[in-house]
Order: sequence, then C-alpha cells, then structure tokens
Amino acid sequence: MEQDKGVSVEEAANILGISKDAVRKRIARGTLEATKTDGGWTVVLDGGRSGGQKADAHFWELIQLLQQENEQLRAALERRDAMIERLIERIPPALPEQTNPPRRSLWARVRGVFRGNVTNV
Repeated sequence: MEQDKGVSVEEAANILGISKDAVRKRIARGTLEATKTDGGWTVVLDGGRSGGQKADAHFWELIQLLQQENEQLRAALERRDAMIERLIERIPPALPEQTNPPRRSLWARVRGVFRGNVTNV
C-alpha cells in the first residue's frame, strides 16, 4: 500500500485507529489532507512529512488557548468563592427554637369542634 498516493477513508481509519467519522471530521477541519474523487475521499497519509508541522502548531495553539481559559475560569471561581464567604459572614446567627407546642392541623381542630372538644382551637 503506497501511502503517498492516498488511501480510502476506511483504510485511513484502520491505519490511524479511529472511526471513519473521525477521519471525515479531520478532513473537514483540515488536519488530514484529502482530495475528493468520484469514489469518495482519498486521504493522504504521509507520516507527517508535509503539513505535520502546521497541524502540530495548530494543536499547540489550541492547548495554549485552553490553558488560558482554564486560568480565567479558576480566577473567576476564586472570586466567586470569596464573595460567597463574605455573604455567609453577613448572615445572622440562627434564632433559638420556639417553645410553643405544635398546632393541630385544621382538620383535627374542625373534628374537635364537632366532637365537643373546643380546647386549642
């Protein structure tokens, strides 16, 4: 199999160890070189000799962007945590529990009235 001439999408998927859909997505993103033919796509797998540096630079750029975004998100979480702590400090302490006896439900009071028990209505 001569890889410089190109292979089918299915063969490229087997060689790369990924699915055919993943090969098609890489073609669409431009990370795999391919040409459209009558029978479908012909993928050029040259072992990274051409275009590999371009793809590597692209991936490192994406990694750097993700690292910057992670740093921004961490800073935002730290600010939010500090704000929550300040808000918690402003909450007044809990009030002591009331010692009033629990009230009977409305239906229990109504039944008591009809039975002649009018206390605690």
